[in-house]
Amino acid sequence: MLESPVAFNILIVDDDKSTGATLLAILRKAGHQGQWVTTGADAVQVALDYQTSGRQLHAALIDVRLPDTSGLDVLRGVKNMHPEIGAVIMTGYADTMTAIHAINDGAFAYVQKPYNIDEIKAILARIAERQKLVRDKREATVLLETTVAQRTLELRHANLQLLETIKKLQAADAVKSKFVAMVSHELRTPLTIIMGFSETIMRKVGVIEVAQMQSYAKVIHSSSLRLSRLIEDMLNLSRMQDESMRLVWARFNFKDMAVGVIEGFKITHPALRFELSVEEGLADIFSDKDRVEQIVVNILGNAVKYSPTEGSIRITTKIAGSEVVTRVEDEGFGIPEEDRAKIFEAFYRTSDAVNLKTPGTGLGLTITKAVVEALGGWIRVESGREGRGSAFVFALPKEPKEHIKTIQESKGG
Repeated sequence: MLESPVAFNILIVDDDKSTGATLLAILRKAGHQGQWVTTGADAVQVALDYQTSGRQLHAALIDVRLPDTSGLDVLRGVKNMHPEIGAVIMTGYADTMTAIHAINDGAFAYVQKPYNIDEIKAILARIAERQKLVRDKREATVLLETTVAQRTLELRHANLQLLETIKKLQAADAVKSKFVAMVSHELRTPLTIIMGFSETIMRKVGVIEVAQMQSYAKVIHSSSLRLSRLIEDMLNLSRMQDESMRLVWARFNFKDMAVGVIEGFKITHPALRFELSVEEGLADIFSDKDRVEQIVVNILGNAVKYSPTEGSIRITTKIAGSEVVTRVEDEGFGIPEEDRAKIFEAFYRTSDAVNLKTPGTGLGLTITKAVVEALGGWIRVESGREGRGSAFVFALPKEPKEHIKTIQESKGG
């Protein structure tokens, strides 16, 4: 005996009380939930009640001849409210045209009275199987649509990332091209001077006066030093950009280091006044002493270059949370706001009188920024006090990231 694999909500529509009651009892005994009505109007109302309450009506057994309407009209009304219902048309009269109309109107099966209950159960089993296939197909469709939507979203995200990467690569390529052009230009200038003066000396050997020879030698030496500084700066910058710069972490006293740097500048610039203020309570910091000293030297060197002969340079260091913040102010003519965003770019030099008179690579502040960031800090440039001069502000962590500190200390650093 075939039986539907799940409990069904079944509507029986038959004005024959004996047939209806018997069928309802048998189906309930088989585990189904059934409701029996005798008119088409009641059948449509039951279907509406199911729809309104959000319950599914799985099957309907409908007699063709009803006292108030045709079973085919009931079929159409019920199917309209429950499109997936398995409707079975029952009749006591063999009527081929009625069977055809029933199937055309969406009936799942057509049976003739008196029917065999096993045949009804077999039909219900097939209805259950079809409805399961429909549910599986719907779930698969939903899953497929969800998967497609998810993959589409992932693909769109990947495309956006790829586009962003392409833009970054294009920008990097443009920077690289500009960098190569600038390097070529910067290298060519001192190299041309060295070649020109050395060729002149070679051509005039035995003729050129000693004083002239010494003059040419000084020019060659000066250009050689400039070339050496440029190469060293580019090597430093390259190491920082590919993260191959070696950092030696250790504890040291920031104030003692700063005092040592300032003393060196005092010897070469005795007319300048250096004012150092370090917040009380600031003891040792954990960083790379040589690199921090390099930062201070570069920034102080920049301040010295722009300061008037008897000007003052103020260095203030304070603790701000987990950072040590240092501010270096000079009394020069300052940096225009439009130049501040570019001041840390490679080879960028402002077109002021000082830079025009003072040769340089334009890499000092670029390297300084790279070193600061390698040590986990940040740097920026601002206006000095009351709008006079410039102020370079940089911050370094008082302690490095825990994993760096742990590794370094485990090595005895």
